[in-house]
Amino acid sequence: MNKRSFFKGLQGKLLLFFLLMSLLPLAIVSTVAYQQAKGSLQKLGNDMLFDTTEKIMGKLDVLVGDRYDDIKAWSAADTIRESLSTKKYGAAIRYLGQLGKSYEIYKEILLFDTSGNCIAASNMSIFSNPNFKKNQSDREWFKHAMAGEIYTHDVYFSASINELAIGFSAPVKDDSGRIIGLIGSRIPWAFIEKIVLEEGKTGATGYTYILNKDGEFIVHPKTDKILKENLTKDQSQVLADIAIKMTKGESGVGGYTYEGVSKQVSYLPSKGFGDFKGIGWSGASVIPDKELYASVYKLRSIIFIVIVLAAMAISILAIVIARSIANPMIKGVVFAQAVAAGDLSGQLEVRSKDEVGDLANALNTMVTGLKDMIGKIRDTSGQVASAAGQISANSAQMTRAAHSQASATEETSSTMVQMAASIQTVANSADSLASNADEVSSSIQELGASSEQVAKSAEVMSASVTETSATIEQMTVSIEKVAKSAEDLASSVTETSSTIEQMTVSIDQVASNSQELQKVVVDSAAIIEEMAASIKQVARNVEDADAVAKSAAKEGSAGLQAGQQAAAGMAKVAEVIDKTSASIVNLGKRSEEIGGIVKVINEIADQTNLLALNAAIEAARAGDAGRGFAVVAEEVRKLAERSMVATKEIAQVIRQVQADTGESVKYGEIAAQEAKNSMELTTVAANAIENIVASIAKTSNLMSDISKMTAEQANASSQVIRASEKMNQATDVVANASREQALGGRQIRLAVERMNHITQEVSVATKEQATGSKQIRIAVENMNTVTSQVSIATKEQSLSARQIVTAVNGMNAMTQSVANATAEQKKGGEMVVQAVENISDLTRENLSSVEQLARAAQSLSGQAADLAGMVATFKV
Repeated sequence: MNKRSFFKGLQGKLLLFFLLMSLLPLAIVSTVAYQQAKGSLQKLGNDMLFDTTEKIMGKLDVLVGDRYDDIKAWSAADTIRESLSTKKYGAAIRYLGQLGKSYEIYKEILLFDTSGNCIAASNMSIFSNPNFKKNQSDREWFKHAMAGEIYTHDVYFSASINELAIGFSAPVKDDSGRIIGLIGSRIPWAFIEKIVLEEGKTGATGYTYILNKDGEFIVHPKTDKILKENLTKDQSQVLADIAIKMTKGESGVGGYTYEGVSKQVSYLPSKGFGDFKGIGWSGASVIPDKELYASVYKLRSIIFIVIVLAAMAISILAIVIARSIANPMIKGVVFAQAVAAGDLSGQLEVRSKDEVGDLANALNTMVTGLKDMIGKIRDTSGQVASAAGQISANSAQMTRAAHSQASATEETSSTMVQMAASIQTVANSADSLASNADEVSSSIQELGASSEQVAKSAEVMSASVTETSATIEQMTVSIEKVAKSAEDLASSVTETSSTIEQMTVSIDQVASNSQELQKVVVDSAAIIEEMAASIKQVARNVEDADAVAKSAAKEGSAGLQAGQQAAAGMAKVAEVIDKTSASIVNLGKRSEEIGGIVKVINEIADQTNLLALNAAIEAARAGDAGRGFAVVAEEVRKLAERSMVATKEIAQVIRQVQADTGESVKYGEIAAQEAKNSMELTTVAANAIENIVASIAKTSNLMSDISKMTAEQANASSQVIRASEKMNQATDVVANASREQALGGRQIRLAVERMNHITQEVSVATKEQATGSKQIRIAVENMNTVTSQVSIATKEQSLSARQIVTAVNGMNAMTQSVANATAEQKKGGEMVVQAVENISDLTRENLSSVEQLARAAQSLSGQAADLAGMVATFKV
């Protein structure tokens, strides 16, 4: 059997087929699942990053916006305006000192004249700081403030406080609108930076950074990058493009690689708050891909391990199945090759009861039949060889007898010639008859002896011919038996060929049915796979809906909590408004004590302003949930500032106190009513959110149930798909086996046809041998007849010889009648010579027939030897 590579054999092909049919769908499904999971995580990550960025930037806008409003309000304070107008700065110094104590967030609050000289500070010790520049007329903020702008200075390094800071400045104007000075403040940037870094964390390693309008870092976990690295000039073009979009005030999401780490980013510009319109900042929240896709990467590793394990398991299973199919086939091929080589001694071991087992049984049955036929042919060929040997031996014996007969005939002929010569001599020399009587008597005695010898030879020849005839008769019977056996063998071979042809047709039909079954199984598998894909898509949609419902429930819970917090804050605001209204009513009742009341109102306004500031800070920390509360706190702070201004005006216009007090009471009642309405609306909204949360939770539960059911359907469909794949594989194996069986059946049929042809040739040869043996038998019968005639003639010759002897014995008495006797003897001698010549001719013919019989026997013996050689090639 020719050696072939593993993957060109049946085992290798089955292994590749199993691996392809199992691992390819698994790889496709795994890839799709991986990509969808990665896409879902990316969407969730982008949403999380966007929410974080929006929260941080909103809080930052509120915080900076409040500082913007602070500097605006302080620039309009009467104490500041009066101090700058009168150039008496004692009150301003005390006022700034009080502000510094009340607003701990500020590092410095400074007052400047129009020349840029610092004339007052919240902490007067700053004037002893060598790094503090008293005249700042050359600074950018001073120029903007002198131009009448309320200016927000971007992050910069302040030498006086030795750290990064953000500054605010505003012009101070008199009643005519003329700029009489400037007021400025500085906040340590670390305060804002801490809020951004702590509340801007995304995951375990993600963070939030902020760029200024030039693309430089102003907030980053690595402080050495602040104001020293510009992302718009980064080597990564993707990151540089994102940074440029951020400086242009655009928002979006994306991905880039920074310092060798792949990250996802969501960026959003600063939108400002209230009168503060922003200064070009843009925030970005990032998270490394390694953390964002950690679960997906883990899933990828699991998928890879599953695929490797599946490949190993499928390879083992495929090899086992392939060997269970291929090994019997290989044994069958080896067995068939041995049979083709003439070895019929083997027997296939049948273990399986499937089509392969049926094929092995059929091969065993075929070989058993061949054994029987070869055995019959061997026996018949042995008989033919034996008969041919006997014929050859008899032919040799007949040849020797014929040669002996020919020799005897020649001797007889010679004797008769001599006798004729003697008779002629007797006839010519009748006178000397008496003297030669003894010679004649002796010659006649010799003639008698020769005649007797010829008679004996004729009898022997007759016996040999009889024996040869019997032998040839036996050979003819044997040849007829061989011919009959050959005809039976041809009939058996014909029946075997017909049976094998029917088996081949059945196998072809089985192969065709297997192919049709395989096609049906493939179509069914495709339909089931489409159904499974639909079920899996439904499962994925349900899972997405379930995730959205859970997320909505989570957000609803957060919204409910925020609503409850807003309601609580609204209640506090209402309480503060009620207290303010009561204070204003008391102010109206005690208009006579207006001076003391004005002082009390100023203190209350300061405290209210501080409370509103703290509330705004807390609201900023609360993010979106506290944005509404921050607006209310801002209004309260502004109301307190207006109260301070009103107290100053009351000091100047006492007569309008009652009217203003009544109006304030009215506004307080309206504000209280609005606060109560807001509380009611907040309560209604909270109840609605609570109902929504409950509905969403119920929906999430239903989605979870649906997801479980679809998952079960998906598992069931997967089992059906696997079953159909196994059925498809089984039908494919059956189809392949059927095709190979059909091919083997055709080969067997061709071999049987060749055997049938050989058997027919043997049958024809045996018929020809039978015909030849019949011809030989006829020739032997003819030779027997001739031999009988020869025997009769020799007997007559012997009788004549005796008569001659008798005549010779009475020759002395019958001398007178010698002439007549010799004349008659001459005639008898001529007849004897003629008879001897006839015998010689018959003997030559007999010798020729015997030689033909010998040649026929040798040819028959050769054919028998060839047949025996052909049979001997089969190992039974």
